[in-house]
Amino acid sequence: MLRLAQNSAGVLHSSTNSLFFVEPTSGDIRANPAISEQPQGVYSVFVNILSGTSKELLQQFVKKFHYVKDDMKMRYVFNTTLEEFARSREEFEKRVQTALSKDHPEGNMEVFLSQPKRDKRISSWTSVCFHTAMNGEVQGERAVMTAMSQSSVENSELSKLYHLYRVINIERCETAEAPVRQSAFALPMQVVILISGVAILILILVTLLTYICFVRRYKEHLRAKQKQLKGNSKAEFYKREIVHSRNRIFNVLRYLSFLKSVAELANRLEEYSILRYSLNDYIFDMH
Repeated sequence: MLRLAQNSAGVLHSSTNSLFFVEPTSGDIRANPAISEQPQGVYSVFVNILSGTSKELLQQFVKKFHYVKDDMKMRYVFNTTLEEFARSREEFEKRVQTALSKDHPEGNMEVFLSQPKRDKRISSWTSVCFHTAMNGEVQGERAVMTAMSQSSVENSELSKLYHLYRVINIERCETAEAPVRQSAFALPMQVVILISGVAILILILVTLLTYICFVRRYKEHLRAKQKQLKGNSKAEFYKREIVHSRNRIFNVLRYLSFLKSVAELANRLEEYSILRYSLNDYIFDMH
């Protein structure tokens, strides 16, 4: 008979049968999926075992159930493979509990490990989510990091244990899972690096080809310009020569015209001189 259920926050649930039930065949106590709608914490189930005939109380005990989501859990990251850690998981859990009790004797903190998994970032790493409880209450991230982080327990029992089991980090349990939920096509780091390298090489090749084509076309453009300038220079040269030749011919013609005028004038003067001499001779004869 299930009598009552109570969580770590002190909330009582009178409808116990809706949260926990007894497996008919095995007699195990199971949690109902409806517990997901309840607050997170440590639930205490009070169990009464009665006689089947007289209904007399035969035994009474308390069964504790930890209902903790990943957002309240922390995670160990080990620099060991999943197979290596699986062989020493139970021993690590016992030793971390012992070391925690030695480093913090004032508290009554308990550590509960989840199933180890191969780390999503590096396949040779192992990650294990865990949560801690003190006096029946699940501890938050700040309390866990204060008690169990590497910086806080340097040169302590936990520090030695972390070094022995190659603990490389303590982080939030849900940090590494978020990228996997966001993208179902997550690629290994080696593939990403290879794709990035190929993309960079292709970009360099395209840039080089573009540069070569641009330089070649620019050179052709310069050559065409030079040819055009040379053609224009020759045309201007011939034009100037024609103008100069025409001017020289015109000057020669003017000079010839001048000589002709001078010759005509000389002829006239000569005729005038002859006429004058003839007239003088005539006058002389008359006297």
